[in-house]
Amino acid sequence: MPRSDSTRKRLLSGFVTAAFAAALTVAVPGTASAESATPYVFKLCAYGNYKVRAELPQQGNVSTTIVLPGNCTTLRLGAATTYAKVRGSYNTSGSTFYVGTSHFTAARGSLTYALGTTANAGADAYLWYSTS
Repeated sequence: MPRSDSTRKRLLSGFVTAAFAAALTVAVPGTASAESATPYVFKLCAYGNYKVRAELPQQGNVSTTIVLPGNCTTLRLGAATTYAKVRGSYNTSGSTFYVGTSHFTAARGSLTYALGTTANAGADAYLWYSTS
């Protein structure tokens, strides 16, 4: 029996949604478990090939510890709208490079992933972040 236009659209929509979800799971480690941000917690994960560290100027200039590739760290947040500046470290020297800035409110928290590589002088490194 032929399918109606609305049935075809729903099927196509389902396929596109499933393909997007699969691509996101591959592109962003940790999303397969549907991890989300925790209120009043900043979580930084190093899923690239480099170490990272974040500075949170509006939280009293507090910084995370250095996070090694494949690991995460967390910081408790005070009440405020805030941001975190993330810097990476080259694998062959002690020099650092800017990865990106994660913007969020403390009440929603932030789950921030540093991804990519140190190739092209750090230009292939990037951030992905979400709030609750």
